[in-house]
Amino acid sequence: MAGTYRAAGGGVDIAPRPSPAPWAPAPTPARVALQGRQVADIRADDGTPLDKLELEPEVLATLGRGGGALDAGADPAPPVCRAAVLAAEDRRFFHHPGIDPSAVARALLADLRAGGRRQGGSTLSQQLAKNVFLTPHRTLSRKVREAMLALLLEAHATKEEILRRYLASVYLGEDGAVPIHGFAEAAEAYFAKPLGDLGPAECALLAGIIRSPNGLAPRQHGPEVAPPHARAVGALYVADEVARELGRLLPAEAARAPGLAVFTAVDADAQREAEHAVRRHLEAFDRARGQRRRETRRLQAALIALDPTSGRIRALVGGRDYGSSPLDRAVRARRQPGSAFKPFVYLAALDPARSPNGGARTVVSPLEDTPLEVPAGAHVWRPVNYDGVFHGSVPVEDALAESLNAATARLALDVGLEAVAGAATDLGIGGPLPLVPSLALGVAETSLLDLTAAYGVFASGGVKRTPDLVVAITSSAGETLYAAHAEETRVLGPPRARPARRTTPATPGSSASRPR
Repeated sequence: MAGTYRAAGGGVDIAPRPSPAPWAPAPTPARVALQGRQVADIRADDGTPLDKLELEPEVLATLGRGGGALDAGADPAPPVCRAAVLAAEDRRFFHHPGIDPSAVARALLADLRAGGRRQGGSTLSQQLAKNVFLTPHRTLSRKVREAMLALLLEAHATKEEILRRYLASVYLGEDGAVPIHGFAEAAEAYFAKPLGDLGPAECALLAGIIRSPNGLAPRQHGPEVAPPHARAVGALYVADEVARELGRLLPAEAARAPGLAVFTAVDADAQREAEHAVRRHLEAFDRARGQRRRETRRLQAALIALDPTSGRIRALVGGRDYGSSPLDRAVRARRQPGSAFKPFVYLAALDPARSPNGGARTVVSPLEDTPLEVPAGAHVWRPVNYDGVFHGSVPVEDALAESLNAATARLALDVGLEAVAGAATDLGIGGPLPLVPSLALGVAETSLLDLTAAYGVFASGGVKRTPDLVVAITSSAGETLYAAHAEETRVLGPPRARPARRTTPATPGSSASRPR
């Protein structure tokens, strides 16, 4: 039967389902022979050897299910659920014009008493406007826009329409890696029953998790739930990037069409491992710093895993927790790379075409790791090493492998800052690169995606490949609307790529290695 497997005799018999991926061949029953934990052989059921067996892609996230947040056609929630939401979120919903000054005053008083933000003052209309039209960042200007949009929403829709839209779209946590929007989806995900069958206790529970879906969702505390490290929740960052890519890759009308299937390069197992790694290391930092879980300014991290032979993004984690901070720090945030920038300095120095000042060097050429003073306006710049020690004359490969600041800065000034900036730009580091001495130590901000792709040039032997997240897009009828084509350019000759790869540093003392 399609979609089944059976382990027997040192292997696994698999009957795959048809794959919706446009490149996938027709499903072929096959036997996968194992040797220990490794695949030893794959053969079709008629004995024909197979290079690989492709299974149905795993769903990482759902961008939308039927209408949108402004579609009022969803089934109405039962009265008991409506009452629970109004009691928890907006008791004066039917008596205010979209904003409620008295609720804001109560929230402010509660916050002052608690010594921090404990109660929100947004009406349901404001929450709906925020969810549909605005980013989640908490700024004064966003709150002003939220209030204005709420007033406009109330002017163009009835209270019943606003309430129905809110109940159909409010974010209520995640089902694995799939976001749950609306009470109907939450009823199925958490209680395995239709929305109309929910009772008072279940409605009250759902209403109570609106303010903190990821922390209070019932599945987070039930005995049948896998531990937090086993759940894939960071795929929501992938879903956000896919939504942005849709607007870039397809015409506006096609991008909004229902039933689109977006196939990504993400490997589901790698994605789960990436999320686990980010969570594990952040929790270790939290313990080391004695940071409490309820603190608001907690450390953040991001991770991108990219295949340098294809440019395809295999895993992407944009932060600690999407529910509390949906900013994708892997793609959208820019920060100083610190010592991770140093390989571009050494690339410029090792490339004869880029080194007009002093000639080309090799990995064994000597560098002076000694005190250096560079006038910088009214100040003097004095780079020092992480350990506070200068090491005298050292080979190029040791200076990079040990991440020596003084030697690297001296080398950058000798080679020329223009050559250093040019090498970084050629490998894909975007944004302005200021021609200042500290450029050599990574003061120019860049994104983790750009930095990872640039490092991929070293790993691929000198070929730059444009990172790809979306591999293909098909319509509801199965028509291929987009198929990715690898864009690659040779920017380094293999002899120049190998030394840089051999001496790429671990940067133990880089200030950029500390999470923020």
